[in-house]
Amino acid sequence: MTGKRGFPPIPAVYSDDQQAAVVGNSDLRFGDDMRTKYLQLQPEQAVMKTILSHANLIDCVEPEIRPDTAVLIEDGRIRAILPSGEVGSAGDALIIDLKGGYLMPGLWDVHIHPDYLSLDAVPLADQVTLFGHRLAAALTESGIVGLRCAGAHHFMDVAWKRAFASGQHLGPRLFASGYFLTTTGGHFLTSGHALEVDGPMVG
Repeated sequence: MTGKRGFPPIPAVYSDDQQAAVVGNSDLRFGDDMRTKYLQLQPEQAVMKTILSHANLIDCVEPEIRPDTAVLIEDGRIRAILPSGEVGSAGDALIIDLKGGYLMPGLWDVHIHPDYLSLDAVPLADQVTLFGHRLAAALTESGIVGLRCAGAHHFMDVAWKRAFASGQHLGPRLFASGYFLTTTGGHFLTSGHALEVDGPMVG
């Protein structure tokens, strides 16, 4: 079975009309306990204001750490950075006390690939699952909130991009490429992760 233009179909691991119940792609890294607490919020709670207070903030703009700082998040966006002492004026916001923990903007990885496994060695469904697990565990748990995939067979990265964007799974903001393209005898042609694209020059 193939998709458009003879490409293999994109794995159906998500629903196009599924809406995110929580904010899964914020530009902040949560520790295990804090992330679990955040994901347990009901949908109507997840859109309210959230404040991360008593943080040692590394804003990557100024070289000095900003001690005892609070970050106001609303609708998945950072709305304000203020001293923790001013949190009392934030109304009905959910307050998460970081207790002096360090807080910094999320990191990006701009060149990743899944494992170079063949379909003979590992079935596609298992590869899709493994790839998604490692995106969530190895990257998100390391503070990486955005990444660029530089080639993945059978559009595994596209499937996970949609799963993350829909809120079905917690993971980084993903820029997907699908197969990477090469020439006859070109880079990684025999790996199964590349498609051969040869033809006349145009223009």
